[in-house]
Amino acid sequence: MRLVTYFENLSDLEVRQLIEIGYRKRLVPSQVLFHEDEPGDAFYIILSGSVEVFVAKLSKHLTILGAGQFFGELALMLGIPRTATVRAVEETILFVINRKGFEKLLQEHPELSEVIVQELGKHKEELAQRQKQLRDMGLLDATEDDKNPVSWVRKRLKKIFSL
Repeated sequence: MRLVTYFENLSDLEVRQLIEIGYRKRLVPSQVLFHEDEPGDAFYIILSGSVEVFVAKLSKHLTILGAGQFFGELALMLGIPRTATVRAVEETILFVINRKGFEKLLQEHPELSEVIVQELGKHKEELAQRQKQLRDMGLLDATEDDKNPVSWVRKRLKKIFSL
């Protein structure tokens, strides 16, 4: 778990608590985990194997992710639909943290939300696109329409997870 940037500074006890709130999921080759536009209800860490991330409606391959990498955190944390489809390239084992487990983690470790905000801040262009997507969908209210993506993520996490 410490391979994931968000969790690298957790204590052994905190890592154990993290493991208790998640579960393992096995994918067979070519199995689709989720499709773009579906609700973002979980965060995934690849324990073994690999997945392809692509945008089906544009027939555009984005990337291949392997062991130790993670995905799905933006849709989960920002409460927005998935922007890509993810499918297993080979037999893959994922560690899954669902919305309820993630909320529990943030409630028990509020300092983790700031670590997440800072890490997401490294992806300002993508955050700005997500912000625009929410605005276009009418899901962003005036109080959240912040020009600073890092500040916006901080507010969004507090709103969605009642921090």
